[in-house]
Amino acid sequence: MLDIREQFPLLPIEDTLLIAEELGVEHPKHPDSGEYIVMTTDFLITIKAANKLAEVARTTKYKDDLLDKRVLEKFEIERLYWEKRNTNWGIVTEEEINKDIAHNISFVHGYHDISNIDSLIDINPNELKDLVYEFLKRIVVTNKAMRTICNQFDKEMALAKGTGLSIFKYLVSNKIIEVDITKKLEINEVIQVLNVSDIQLNKLEVI
Repeated sequence: MLDIREQFPLLPIEDTLLIAEELGVEHPKHPDSGEYIVMTTDFLITIKAANKLAEVARTTKYKDDLLDKRVLEKFEIERLYWEKRNTNWGIVTEEEINKDIAHNISFVHGYHDISNIDSLIDINPNELKDLVYEFLKRIVVTNKAMRTICNQFDKEMALAKGTGLSIFKYLVSNKIIEVDITKKLEINEVIQVLNVSDIQLNKLEVI
């Protein structure tokens, strides 16, 4: 497993609208405005098999929800969307999902944009970028536990406690750093940074 993208949008929306029409089912709408909304797949995963890169799409759902007719209608739209793109799609229930990966995704969820985090909201963009770069330098090669690095960073930079950890989550969430997401991220232990993506690093320029 090389990459995971969460809540991947099924675009263009015209494709899912056409599929819904062909199936004779209602396309998802916003509950308040009644406007059609862009559907998403929970995870689009890049894997390496037989020395080739491939993508698989996976949607998660509780087993009991699969008895709901409306849920199945939306899944059929999703399934046909990916079928038209020759992408393997499937449903993963609570009995099948890797608990460590689920924990890691939950751990960094909500940190895709750190400019809205309370401890960083009053920092101007240039200072914020400098802070992220400074934190990044400290975790690329280290033998210290992530919690220790974060606490030292917060203290030395006169930041609110927890700011360093928020930056770490931001770096993981945006794939700026690569870590082994198949193993539970334990901040009381050393977390090895496997790679720093030059391409994803450019995201810092739009903070």
